[in-house]
Amino acid sequence: MRTLETLSGGEWVRTGEWIDVHDPADVRTPFARVPALSAKDVTRAYDHAERGFAVWKRTSPFERARVFTEAARLIRERAREIAADVTAENGKTLAEATGETLKAADFLEYYAGLARQGYGTLLHDVRPDHRTHTQREPIGVILVISPWNDPLITPARKLAPLLATGNAAVFKPATETPLAGLHFARALHDAGLPAGVLNVVTGRTAEIEEALLDDPRIVGITFTGSNA
Repeated sequence: MRTLETLSGGEWVRTGEWIDVHDPADVRTPFARVPALSAKDVTRAYDHAERGFAVWKRTSPFERARVFTEAARLIRERAREIAADVTAENGKTLAEATGETLKAADFLEYYAGLARQGYGTLLHDVRPDHRTHTQREPIGVILVISPWNDPLITPARKLAPLLATGNAAVFKPATETPLAGLHFARALHDAGLPAGVLNVVTGRTAEIEEALLDDPRIVGITFTGSNA
């Protein structure tokens, strides 16, 4: 059985508690396990995200685009391994899992282009010799919760735009399918994403939900999933 670590504060970490990951085609024996983070671990993830945001919001949009472009290249390079894990934890056919993997790389490349665009609009001003403009700025730490049924492409289309525009994230993948999200995080980490900008919380929802949802540093939440 494979043992995986999760990303927090730019480091790959493990705990003394684990969550087993099962192949839905044969649930008798787990094929992998990931750390079961505690509520304190979740709070530390927000600490890391707060510090990561302070760095990332000042990072050049061109550097953000470079990180995304390199991460997309790494996902394509690792597509066979990633797709195999999507199939193993989710049950999709290998063809569908491969398509999902390549589409996640496409999202990164698309938002790399968006990161290079201007974040403002020049407005008409009735006053002579005056210029008025709007400017969009990153807002802070965003909580991302994704479901089991599209374990790679849904995190990609949530995380890519918010990271491309300079925000930081605490990311909670579905407990049943955490491997795909960890692959996505590893590609960004290996591409040079600064420490703390993306933190992955693998844990049992009932044990960490209060710490996950009630942190005062959360400025936004993007959620797809069941009531549970």
